[in-house]
Amino acid sequence: MMHCFLKNAMIRQVYLVICGTLFMLTSPAAIASQGIAVKLDAAGTFDGNMPEISVILENKGCSVIYGAEITTTLGQMNKTAARPDELPPGGVSRKSISFPAPPQPAGLHQAVITARYQDATGMQHSSVATVALLTANIDHIPRLIERSYPILIRLRPGKSVEFSPPAPLEDRTVQWNAALPDAFDTEYGNNESAMYRITATAQALPGRYRGWLICSYTADDTLYSESIPLYLIVTTTRLMERFATTGTALVLAAMIMLFAAGFSRIAVRTQPHALTSRVDAIALMAVFAVIAWHIPPAAILRNEMVLGGDTPAHLYITAHLKTLLFEHGRITGWAHGWWCGFPLFRYYFPLPYLTAAVISLIMPLNIAFRIVSVSGIFALPLSCYLSGRILRLPRPAPLFMAVAALPVLFDHSHTMWGVNIYSTMAGMLANSFSFALLPPALAMVVRDTRDGCPRPSTVCLMTALILSHFFTSIIAALALCGLLLPGPADMRKQRLLVMTVIATAAGLLSAWWWLPLVTEIHYSMEFGTNWDVKLWSSLPWVIKTAAIIFPAAIFICYRKAQAFASVMTSMLLAAVLLFFLGERISAVFINIRLWPFITWGLMTGTAVGIAYAMQYTRFHRWCTGLFILAVCLTVFSANNHTRQWTEWNYRGAGQLDGYSLFRQMLKTVENTPGRLAVEMHPHNQSLGSSRIFESAPLLAGKALIEGGLVNSALGALPGYYIQSLTSPAYAGLPPVVNPAETDIARAALYLELAGVSHFIARGKTTRAGFDLHPRWQPLHDTGPWRIYEHSAEHIRHVHVIKTNIPAVTLAANDLKTAAMLWLETPAAINQPYILRPPQRSLPTESHPEISLNEFRQQLEVLKQQPVPEILTVYDSSHITNETVHTHSIRFRTSAIGQPHLIKTSWAPGWQVRGAAAVYPVSPLFMLVYPTETEVELYYGYTTAARSGHFMCLCGLAVFAIIAFYRRKRIKDESLTI
Repeated sequence: MMHCFLKNAMIRQVYLVICGTLFMLTSPAAIASQGIAVKLDAAGTFDGNMPEISVILENKGCSVIYGAEITTTLGQMNKTAARPDELPPGGVSRKSISFPAPPQPAGLHQAVITARYQDATGMQHSSVATVALLTANIDHIPRLIERSYPILIRLRPGKSVEFSPPAPLEDRTVQWNAALPDAFDTEYGNNESAMYRITATAQALPGRYRGWLICSYTADDTLYSESIPLYLIVTTTRLMERFATTGTALVLAAMIMLFAAGFSRIAVRTQPHALTSRVDAIALMAVFAVIAWHIPPAAILRNEMVLGGDTPAHLYITAHLKTLLFEHGRITGWAHGWWCGFPLFRYYFPLPYLTAAVISLIMPLNIAFRIVSVSGIFALPLSCYLSGRILRLPRPAPLFMAVAALPVLFDHSHTMWGVNIYSTMAGMLANSFSFALLPPALAMVVRDTRDGCPRPSTVCLMTALILSHFFTSIIAALALCGLLLPGPADMRKQRLLVMTVIATAAGLLSAWWWLPLVTEIHYSMEFGTNWDVKLWSSLPWVIKTAAIIFPAAIFICYRKAQAFASVMTSMLLAAVLLFFLGERISAVFINIRLWPFITWGLMTGTAVGIAYAMQYTRFHRWCTGLFILAVCLTVFSANNHTRQWTEWNYRGAGQLDGYSLFRQMLKTVENTPGRLAVEMHPHNQSLGSSRIFESAPLLAGKALIEGGLVNSALGALPGYYIQSLTSPAYAGLPPVVNPAETDIARAALYLELAGVSHFIARGKTTRAGFDLHPRWQPLHDTGPWRIYEHSAEHIRHVHVIKTNIPAVTLAANDLKTAAMLWLETPAAINQPYILRPPQRSLPTESHPEISLNEFRQQLEVLKQQPVPEILTVYDSSHITNETVHTHSIRFRTSAIGQPHLIKTSWAPGWQVRGAAAVYPVSPLFMLVYPTETEVELYYGYTTAARSGHFMCLCGLAVFAIIAFYRRKRIKDESLTI
């Protein structure tokens, strides 16, 4: 069938053009910028009094930019204007900048506008623009130079280039100035050669930059000026620069010639010679060499904390999991370090961190965590190759699947949507880890359905997939549904039976984790909303080209490997549909989470289709080598900053200048009572990461009211709300949280309620507010950061509430809404409420019970009252012997029968000895009524958790049956042979 398909001359020619287009578009010169990119426009006006510059800053890239500042220079005058803290992709910011007086002398001036901003890693970028401003009545503006077309200069980081400016027209003495991005230094000498020297600093990343040469001339007390565009192209090495030009062109030309020769004469053999495993090994080593060049293994093996994005925060949960596992025999448990406490791995994926914790038994934790953090990156090409071999695809299809993973890994269209290297280094390591398990998991299920017998190894891999990430598990299930469509009825029944057995066994074995997650999902925080992302325009060029070829490629796959084609098509359709419609189904399915499945599906399906087509060329071996070379070259584009990101993340925190300041701050608060709060200031990025303080529980034994794993903690609600009160900037908020205006007086009340004893401030506004507050005293200055300490002599977790506490009857979905309503009513801080979720009984003590509407009405009344200056109803004088352990809180009280507030986040697993029950109280803390002097609260197992453990035991029994049946079948087959 394939032979007949390729004998048609027209089809051969069309397919040749498509494949030639693929390789032409995958050259480095054809790949446009997809990451950080801004458009800076300006216009100048002068009304005879004050000059005014209108500046438009537009984010043309696909990544958020942070902390943008615009500096405008006009003559000897400078003005700086701050832009929004965050500018999302497609966002536009406009501002007018007025100067008090016109520049001197009058004439035609060139105003220079410099935009400085940061990417998600805190790396500084800048762009420049110029705008002409006429401040005098001039009849004729003379030309100053011979040419004004752009000047193109190529240079490498750390190197200098000299060039001569254009010669001036006529015999004029002109003055030259340069307006360049901050990554370049300039030097101009008034010698005979009049050479300009431009140096690219170490911060100049590979890419294309625009600057300006400004020529000025003064005559009759009138200034004339002219600006010339200057394009600076920074390349990595001379070798890669040559590849991007003549080398790449020659490779692609040879590739097209081989295709033409192969398609002009189809091989008579119906079974072409397969490539050898030696070729596969060499090609895989080349793929790994490309990755290893960008992520050097030597950097991974440094025993220092990882930096960049959310990554430093994840080190704490790995260390705490190690404590839970090897000291308490648990994987899910309580962590006091973030969010006033939260259930660790109850609503998050434990397998990647469990792997790092186990590996840390034989090596330092830092190194173990580093290895696991990049394991998904290095494993994905190999797992794609193995999946092709498991599916018994003929060579070179498995090898092409491995090579096709490179554009997915080095996709620079985003920095936080998952799987690619940038996202992994920004902190999404669980996504990367799980995605590497997806290809072999799909392949093994397809193989088992074909053989009619489930394998124990398939069950283990599917269980690991479930425990490593939610999205990969869901998409894998939807992809495998494609197996139920093609084929005869008997084959569909066999596939359904095998898939049911595998799904049952894997579901039972992982039930200890997912059953409590599903049944208690109402007690987690929803996090994230759809991004304003255009699917097609955001795709990198190489993946766009694969999308064009995909229909023809998947058609060939249907002819040759129907099961593979069905799974890939089903996965791609499911991912695209959820990309556009997922949020309507559930808030979990935000569009950006589906991005990696779309890009990988397009690349893999296209690669396998091309591999089948190449088998029928006479020069399929050469075609294979050139295909691998062409795809690998796409990685070395001018916009690839992976190596710079690696150097930033993995060079070691100790090598960073600001890290010593960070350690000094932690030393000041180390092992002190109470919790820590930190202003979310953009300059925290200079310490290595804006989230670096989230490692304080690990490095200093100091709990934090902020944290990571937002969806895991009800305590994220008060934590984020307090953060908005203390700083104009704050992290991405859950949809239920409504940020407040900065108000240190209000924030102080909530900080005291949350048991915060120390606060680290960076901004002038925040420091001024704490300096004036009577209950917060400056403790220590560390560089521009100031540490404040609460004046209370004792900071306790447990307080007796000296007021009547109404109980609000709520539905499960209303629990977080009610807590947010209470937080938004500052006058209610001395009037706590029991927030009773469904199926929770009230305390035996007398409590007025109200509905949610009555609760709203009472809060409206309280909003009319003045905000209290101090907390008056919380008393800790009755509490002694208070101790906080890994997942328990103990105290002694002399106020038996009275309500006791425990300043720790409530969760369904909390149980108590010495009291009847644990109740959630605003703002989602815990409340008990002691019946004994000694009280102990401990985080135990809910009914759902115990049911999940029982189901896991049943899964072990099913797994044993599968293993026994598989062993028996192998034995019977050997006897038959």
